[in-house]
Amino acid sequence: MIAKWLIGLLVFLSVVNAENLVRDFELYKLNEGDKRAPTLLLMGGIHGDEPGAYYSSDLFLRHYKITKGSVWVVPVVNPHGMFANMRGVYGDMNRKFAALSSNDPDYATIMRIKELLAQPEIDISLHLHDGSGYWRSHYVNALLNPHRWGNCSVVDQPVLEGVKYGELEGFVTQMVADINQHILAPIHAYHVHNTDTKAKSDQEQLKALTFYSLSIRKPALTNEASKELDLHTRVYYHLLAIESLMGQLGIGFERDFELTPKNVSQILSPSILQMKIEERISLPLVDLRPQLTHFPLPKNVSLKNLTIQSQSRILGLVNQSKGAVELKYGYKTLSTLYPDWIEFDNDLESVKVIIDGVRKVVPVGSIIEVKESIEFEPIADHRVNVIGYVKPNDTSERPNETGVTIYKKDFIPRFSLDKNGQIYRAEIYKDKAFSAMLTISFAPIPVYSSTFINVAYQPAPHSPLAKKLALAVNENDKIHALPKSQTPPSPLRESNHKASQETKKPNVSKAQTRDSVVAYVKSQKGVNVRLSPSTQSAIVGKLAMGAKVEIVSNEGKWSKIKAPQGYVISQALIETPPKATNASPLLHSPLDSDAKSVTLESPSVGKDTPVSNLSKPANDSVKDSQKRDYKVNARVIVNVANVRLAPSQESASIAKAPLGREMEILSIEGEWAHIYYVFQGSNGERVIDGYIAKRLLKGF
Repeated sequence: MIAKWLIGLLVFLSVVNAENLVRDFELYKLNEGDKRAPTLLLMGGIHGDEPGAYYSSDLFLRHYKITKGSVWVVPVVNPHGMFANMRGVYGDMNRKFAALSSNDPDYATIMRIKELLAQPEIDISLHLHDGSGYWRSHYVNALLNPHRWGNCSVVDQPVLEGVKYGELEGFVTQMVADINQHILAPIHAYHVHNTDTKAKSDQEQLKALTFYSLSIRKPALTNEASKELDLHTRVYYHLLAIESLMGQLGIGFERDFELTPKNVSQILSPSILQMKIEERISLPLVDLRPQLTHFPLPKNVSLKNLTIQSQSRILGLVNQSKGAVELKYGYKTLSTLYPDWIEFDNDLESVKVIIDGVRKVVPVGSIIEVKESIEFEPIADHRVNVIGYVKPNDTSERPNETGVTIYKKDFIPRFSLDKNGQIYRAEIYKDKAFSAMLTISFAPIPVYSSTFINVAYQPAPHSPLAKKLALAVNENDKIHALPKSQTPPSPLRESNHKASQETKKPNVSKAQTRDSVVAYVKSQKGVNVRLSPSTQSAIVGKLAMGAKVEIVSNEGKWSKIKAPQGYVISQALIETPPKATNASPLLHSPLDSDAKSVTLESPSVGKDTPVSNLSKPANDSVKDSQKRDYKVNARVIVNVANVRLAPSQESASIAKAPLGREMEILSIEGEWAHIYYVFQGSNGERVIDGYIAKRLLKGF
């Protein structure tokens, strides 16, 4: 039995080598040249039997847009391994980076990868894999142990010294924390796996792509999804990892779906895909029949060199035994074609067709949706053969079915392209040469509707980055809690400081950015501090009118500031302290499009203030109707309610709201209320924007 298996393998390899199935990988550059954030190289499918990896990178190309920085994507490094569903047709491609003979069939591919990694534009790379079981640092059972690779984020060493973005373990630690916020079962929990490749002299890992990348001083990370999981769950976890890394790097992105396992499963379906072959044939991939006979393909053209266009980059045609050709979507066979190898003629560009009584000019290679009937008008020097229709009394070997109105009932269902008898083909020939195919569908062809939405990265509570942001918020609190001698001019009190002579946005030159520039918030409504320069980005703090900031640099209409670290709209800032005023707040203006309104509360309100005193704040000469330009719709009903950075009991507490504290509820998220108010105390004001458990509030 073993001997037969070996003989079969040798026969297969000889066929593979004879056909030279090595296929070059493709590289796609998203938002190339944007230097506002790093360039990430994303690679999937160096192992052909790890579909979670290459379906993830393919889906990323189809459903994501990069708005800041750049992402270069190789959807599948090893396409011939993918189509064969083998780890490597010519051996493990991921063990060929230390040394390789020039006679190895993968040699050219390995050299291209090395050249790609060395590109100066690339700052860091992420490599996707599927591993067996679930990695754990110690032995639990046969499925969870140190020899498994599933569901972990991997580095070869903690730090790549002296290199930007060289904090390798820091990146994957945050990645693991972010993924674990969304796991579907406890066993799926991700862990940081440091292979310590060089120190342990791990002979296998020393030959791998990621270690080679480190050897040329390029940071490289790996994310593994478990082979115990179904495909869409693997892809779901890989996408979470990609989004985490992009968020950490400050790469801005949009996607056209909500990231859930169910949605991932739907967009992985081939039914929303189409493919075009040589620009002459269009084929919707909706419930294709397992076998399609007499399918025209160009003779004397290698399958790997055919021009195939599709939304997906992992579609292809692959030789099978006995002359058959498999239509592959990754490792999956969608249909087996039994081709007619024929000369292709490319002269014909369009065809006149009457569709449901309406005459139209249709480009060749089109998909035509028909309700009742179709008729092809005569074409000079060409004939039309509608597959599945037999013209009455026509016995010719080369039928020409132009000038005939054909109804759906006239088609023979067993000749349809799909299993449901809804989709047919009309082939056009010039003498013996094939000119084009038009696809006729009596049912709507599924089309994925894309609406891209900006995604604001939110680090997991208690993760390293979340703690850093919490410190930034606390630093913001300190600004407003300085001694009076250090407190910036406040709009709530009269002061003797000089008024600004003009209200232009700070002009920060390149020379100035080295040591930073001081500015002040001029907007009476205050201004949000955001994680990245976008109104869709996460809010990491808020500054009131008069708050002093240090500008590090200008990025378009945004200013990057210190303490709290983040971005504010430049037009909300001024070079000198603004005039103090006790007038009612100004209306929201376009210049302050990122500003939130502020509420003036009594300096006496605090933890120990009785609820009865809240209706008439002491020492406050401004009427409530003047001072508050946001809606009060809730108050605290316990002695103290923690205000948290994120809607989680585990999230950092950023403030404590006392009994009776009034606030606005911006939204309800499960058991949490997103709240907003401004506390004005004797040491200054604090903008409070966070989350309180619903059960601690009343009135909404």
